[in-house]
Amino acid sequence: MTTTWIGRSRARAAAFALLVPCVACDATGPVACDLPLAGGNCLVFEDGGALGPHRAAIEAGAIDALERVVAAMPVTGVTVRARAEPAGAIPELGLGGFNPSASEVILSFDPASPILSASIASELGPTIAHELHHARRRQTIGYGGTLLAAMVSEGLADHFSMELFGIGPPIWSTALDAPTANALLGRAEGEGERSRYDHELASQLRTLTAD
Repeated sequence: MTTTWIGRSRARAAAFALLVPCVACDATGPVACDLPLAGGNCLVFEDGGALGPHRAAIEAGAIDALERVVAAMPVTGVTVRARAEPAGAIPELGLGGFNPSASEVILSFDPASPILSASIASELGPTIAHELHHARRRQTIGYGGTLLAAMVSEGLADHFSMELFGIGPPIWSTALDAPTANALLGRAEGEGERSRYDHELASQLRTLTAD
């Protein structure tokens, strides 16, 4: 990835933002964007400077991801928050994502992770795409409140990111061996309408049910 490419991508994103004003908001009003992104979305750093060595790579990854996402699916008004938050990062990656609402995506990074740079290069884009799929779903029909709905929402988000970036299933969707996954899917068949369930376990089964 060259400096020239990053500069051109930033220029495209800035131009797009002028045409489609950033409408991302939180509970108190409009959010000041550190970096306007395609589709009227924005990136905000809430890291106290801890992600400084990785900031340029995070910005480039976010620009690329948003350009891919909005070309495939209309999503706007989302604030993507980048935080130095090891507790929210997947240990094997040094980063993680979370979508708490229709207008917000949280990206958590572990600045001390020895693989963070590599993960930003390979995993940040698909993670952003996955979480933005959730945001768009919340903006329309909703995420869903049952075990089955969660498995569908998570599976669709995984497959969206896989298709967009031409990659295989992410590590969280292949964490279970086949016998364990099949046993749990058998249990899930009779409990799909439950509104109280183990969300992390549902997430591990998601790609299997979205095929």
